[in-house]
Amino acid sequence: MSNIGREISVGIAREPERGTPEVSEYWIPWRSFDVEDKIVSIPDAQAYGVIEDSTGLRVVSKWAEGAISGVIRGDAIGVFILAALGTPAGVSGSDASPTPGATAYEHVFTVLQEHQHPSFTIEVDDPFEASPVAFPLAMINSLEIVADINEHVLFTANVMSLPSVATPVTAAYESISGTPNDFIAEDMEIRVADDYDELEIASPKAIKSVTLTIEKDLEKDDILGDASPTDFLNKT
Repeated sequence: MSNIGREISVGIAREPERGTPEVSEYWIPWRSFDVEDKIVSIPDAQAYGVIEDSTGLRVVSKWAEGAISGVIRGDAIGVFILAALGTPAGVSGSDASPTPGATAYEHVFTVLQEHQHPSFTIEVDDPFEASPVAFPLAMINSLEIVADINEHVLFTANVMSLPSVATPVTAAYESISGTPNDFIAEDMEIRVADDYDELEIASPKAIKSVTLTIEKDLEKDDILGDASPTDFLNKT
């Protein structure tokens, strides 16, 4: 049977215990997805009495890397922003169950001033593979948010993680009935103020397109005794 890729399901979950795979909190629709296992190998270039310049390869580094992109939704994007910035500073709203379109929750994140930011698990359910897999200790290398008029608001998350491991999982997407939680251009406003407290009263700017990019400059923390990194550390 042919595989066109659209049957692949992708889920994410925050990791309370760093590097331990978690069951997905959110299964997210995606536009592109290419997170996959990576290796570094070195040749055995010693002379063995034959003319070949090498007689074998040894794998010396194993990890996973790639990107996922899609439409921003009001739930899963919080996992990516948390991993990108580091600290949730709070959530506020005027009503526990706000009327759709009438009010909004305010989610505040601050930059964690450490080289180790929160991790999450990526789960992949591909019906054409022998088993679903999880990519634990996933970290954001960069996060881009793009808003254009007459379009969905899009994100692209470039990630690094530990190599994939088999996991028992079945994708479970939320119902799309009722009020949608995907973002479109009219849901996005850009405000500028001298102080954070003044943003609420600042007038929205007349902007047709905006791109926000957060760069983390991740680096594998490799150690002796293991081909997989012990962690991923952000340098910025």
